[in-house]
Amino acid sequence: MSRTTLPVLPRVAKGAKPRTELEAHVAAYRGRTHAVGTISFGAACELETVSKLISTFVRAFCPRDGLRVRVSRGTRSEVLGIRFSQTASISATQLERGGSVELSESELDMPREPLWCMMRPLFWVMSRTPAPEEEAEDRARLSFGWCIARPGPERAQLAISEAMNAMVEAAAEAKDCLAALVTAQGRPLTLNASVLPYEALANTAGRAEDARWLRRHVRSPGWRVLVPKMRASALSRPPPPSVSLQRVRSGLLVGAAVPTPFALTTTEEMETWLLPVAGP
Repeated sequence: MSRTTLPVLPRVAKGAKPRTELEAHVAAYRGRTHAVGTISFGAACELETVSKLISTFVRAFCPRDGLRVRVSRGTRSEVLGIRFSQTASISATQLERGGSVELSESELDMPREPLWCMMRPLFWVMSRTPAPEEEAEDRARLSFGWCIARPGPERAQLAISEAMNAMVEAAAEAKDCLAALVTAQGRPLTLNASVLPYEALANTAGRAEDARWLRRHVRSPGWRVLVPKMRASALSRPPPPSVSLQRVRSGLLVGAAVPTPFALTTTEEMETWLLPVAGP
């Protein structure tokens, strides 16, 4: 593969494993078939606020007959008989208990493979409690993600993008938001296939739950990406013409100057500008 096809990546750390499957990861990074989002919160987050944000966002995509629900905790996993309705909520109490909740129009008792959410919106939330040997600040307290296949009509793409932009803006203004990203890629993202293509290319996969790392890095460039407050000063000023900035409670919300993540074509300027906070 020609090096010119790779995105701008951080240097590989000494002793790191060599990058593999480059073509597949580059194709996924440059693809625009699925809109994806990931948001993480730290130990000081307010679960009541987060639960309201997540519930409002999911309800915006909830069909009339509701979304199927799978809850998991420890080794137990169960698809519930009741569906998530247009008036339902994921409660703060539920998040406090820990575990995960997945919601989708698709059948959730099928094998957990990325292809099963190709066409239907999928949402998941994972909340964690520190292990006895961990400090609360070591891991992200809560993570929320979604995957939405690209709709055909431009009007639908704009509507989805407006909802995702509103969600990430609200999350970035919430207490102890560690990371936030909205972008589009060429393969689905799920709870069990949650590594972003850029992470695979940059050798930063496995950092998504590392709260201390997230406070100093971004997981990937994208259509909207939160640069944590602790590292905002590491970026050069001014940003390139293709990049917009919005100051938020948690840092800087960086945006690509296109109306939807599906329209994101030129990324080199953003990749270069974000390189100081991209890892490893």
